[in-house]
Amino acid sequence: MKIKNRKSRGRTSKNRLTGRTKKKRNVKPAGWLNKNWDENMSGKYNYEQLGLMRDPQKDVDQPFKKEAFAELVKNDKHVPTGIQIQDWQKKILEVLVKKYRRDYGSMARDIKINTWQWTKIQIRKMIEASFTS
Repeated sequence: MKIKNRKSRGRTSKNRLTGRTKKKRNVKPAGWLNKNWDENMSGKYNYEQLGLMRDPQKDVDQPFKKEAFAELVKNDKHVPTGIQIQDWQKKILEVLVKKYRRDYGSMARDIKINTWQWTKIQIRKMIEASFTS
């Protein structure tokens, strides 16, 4: 006779017993938004007050503040600028290009040279980024 799979009959979690859950954190933005941010209000309300978000069905006449968004992006230090390729990656890519030229599928399948097992799309993007810069 087989025993059926059953759920664990162990102790239930402490959160389920007491009804407590983890407290959600309110994430504050950095830069000039932090100065104008009201912690007692929701994120949606704050973004609406700063002119960075609006409901197009309700506020047809309220313009979107493009200059506020441009300032936000300009002052942000963590804006990605594209793929950055290291020297060791360039060496691997050079060997792959010498051997396979433009055949990205074969490059992806060659596990002796492509030890990191990059996909053909990853290889194509890295090759384009390394030779254009």
